[in-house]
Amino acid sequence: EYKGEAGVPGRHFFRKGNETVSTHHVHFVEFNSENWTRHIIFRNLLINNEIIHKKYYELKKKLADTFSENRPLYTNSKSDFIAIALRCPNNIISVLDKLKNCDICPRECKIDRWFQKGYCGSGINIKINLWQKHFGEEPVISGSNGSGTIFFSNCNLSCVFCQNYQISQLGWGKEY
Repeated sequence: EYKGEAGVPGRHFFRKGNETVSTHHVHFVEFNSENWTRHIIFRNLLINNEIIHKKYYELKKKLADTFSENRPLYTNSKSDFIAIALRCPNNIISVLDKLKNCDICPRECKIDRWFQKGYCGSGINIKINLWQKHFGEEPVISGSNGSGTIFFSNCNLSCVFCQNYQISQLGWGKEY
């Protein structure tokens, strides 16, 4: 059964099965298009990177159990993982692997940040409130052109008098 683009411009989507059980999916995209290139890169990552392959397998199993009755939610829930895998070099993937049983900070909350938020309020993606040149430090630090500063959102310390409370505790910022 032809389903059109099904929410992905430039893709032709075919499905075999009935409305409740789908047995086959076939996607057609134009050769060398952006969709084609993205699919080939992700396929090659799955073939060549054991960590990505394992994580994607685990994710798909968990999503199949969680969203067995809701195909759109199952499909959409994979998109963050795919986007991260496509933009991260291999050494970053090994760091992201630690988020499966998070022990990055001294709290060691052991949360699976691929699927949940840790004590700090962060999941798999980073959240940034602001990045800009900073002139508020001593000249030896900021120089005459300013130093770069990045304000990451969420913090595990929960300091009572934090001057960046909205960023550190309320999580103000944009997720990347």
